[in-house]
Amino acid sequence: MWMKSRILRLLLAALSSAGIVFAEDQRSRLDYFRELECVSEREEGKCFFRFDAELYGHVDQPGAGLRLYEPDSGAEVPFRVVVEANTESLPDYRRVPEKLIGFERQQNCGYFIVENPGLAGVARLRVITPDRDFDKTIEVEASEDRKSWVTVAGPEPFFDYSSRVALRRDRISFPSCSKRYFRVRIGEYAEARELPYSRVTIDGEGTARKVERSRLERELKVDAIELETPETHRVSTPTLRNHPLSLMERRESARRTELHFASNREPVTEVAVTADLPNYARRVVLSGSDDNLRFEKVAEGVIHKLRVGRFREDSPALRFAPVRFRFYRLEIFNGDDRPLETVTVEARGIVHRAEFLSVAPRLELYYGGTVPAPVYDLSPVLDRLEEASGTEYLLLAGQPNPLREPDRSRFFRFLPGAAFVLALFGIGFALWHGFRRIRQV
Repeated sequence: MWMKSRILRLLLAALSSAGIVFAEDQRSRLDYFRELECVSEREEGKCFFRFDAELYGHVDQPGAGLRLYEPDSGAEVPFRVVVEANTESLPDYRRVPEKLIGFERQQNCGYFIVENPGLAGVARLRVITPDRDFDKTIEVEASEDRKSWVTVAGPEPFFDYSSRVALRRDRISFPSCSKRYFRVRIGEYAEARELPYSRVTIDGEGTARKVERSRLERELKVDAIELETPETHRVSTPTLRNHPLSLMERRESARRTELHFASNREPVTEVAVTADLPNYARRVVLSGSDDNLRFEKVAEGVIHKLRVGRFREDSPALRFAPVRFRFYRLEIFNGDDRPLETVTVEARGIVHRAEFLSVAPRLELYYGGTVPAPVYDLSPVLDRLEEASGTEYLLLAGQPNPLREPDRSRFFRFLPGAAFVLALFGIGFALWHGFRRIRQV
């Protein structure tokens, strides 16, 4: 009996020693330290702080390499990392029933009459045409009886340049109108196009005296005209923040311009590119890299600016899934056009925030290391709290972690594993030796 109790004590001692080997304060494994200060009126519900450029610069994955503590008690504060989002009402359009009931041509204008049988409040219409490569005007009038017409929109540009660049404008917007009839006037309805062959006049001696390029009048083919009514819907959209990019270098080569930027590795989801020219269109490619040597394509598209009469249009930003690179390269393909002289590049992206529960006025954040993301049973609790409420904490200036231990040598990095193996070996030897003594007794 005495021998069995001795074996049990040896077993417990071995397991306890193994636990001591693996028990390590995570704060000592992280590189940096920042204090958090409560900056808002304390509200019932969750607390949070937003990631900033300095924090993004030292954290590979939001959530990993982070630990939060209360300074007085030293207790670890559970948290979760989420993408900050806003719930808002966004404008949109919905198609309403319509009926194309009339068409006539006057001079070189095509007039289409569309009925709005439901008397919906129409605020936009779209001309459905399979044609490409045209440049016309469009004007919209409204009436109750098809006798007295009131102009509600236009004339405005109506075009398609798809053979040269991905630009097409086939919609026109106007203040909401509930009239029964709409008349759509398309200017320059028919165009005289050159045919791919010529007509040659031959004189009596067989000499070509006159060469005429054959032309054919082509009318715009309209399949339908759709009426749309405005509506709103509530959606949750990520909060976007400007993420500054630092221009490192501009390179000019044959038919191409390269712009190189450095970043703080903040998560970028869109890049807006504009230039000082009034009218242009260029294909662009955005790539990212962590070493400024090997680049990975992030997005590509066409940037443009149009200034034609009263018409103003700028290309939207290049949008893509969140990326975090230290370096970015923007390639602008000029073709035979002259390079864009002044180019402005603005990057925006999502914002992460850490959510937690605490009543302490100040907290301590340790970050910047290889510590894996913690797993807390916190999300079900935070999900039940009111989304609008919360107490904000502000990240103060970062500094080196005073609790950081020096990196172990290669030998010491394997010490915990070796200690565990030795502990298991000791347990096995103790069991073997103990049972052997029992047999002898």
